[in-house]
Amino acid sequence: MVHERAAVSVDDLTLYPLFTEEIIGLMRALIPAARQRTVATSIVVTAELREGASPE
Repeated sequence: MVHERAAVSVDDLTLYPLFTEEIIGLMRALIPAARQRTVATSIVVTAELREGASPE
């Protein structure tokens, strides 16, 4: 089940240790300012394993 979808900006990416300062700087330099507000989409989902189902 999808609970939430949200746009992720370059500024949002600075909050997570996934990208170095150099990469963030490169994104700011190469991605046009108007597009920096939506460089990715965050999706929050939940799932459950049905009784008797194999996780493989």
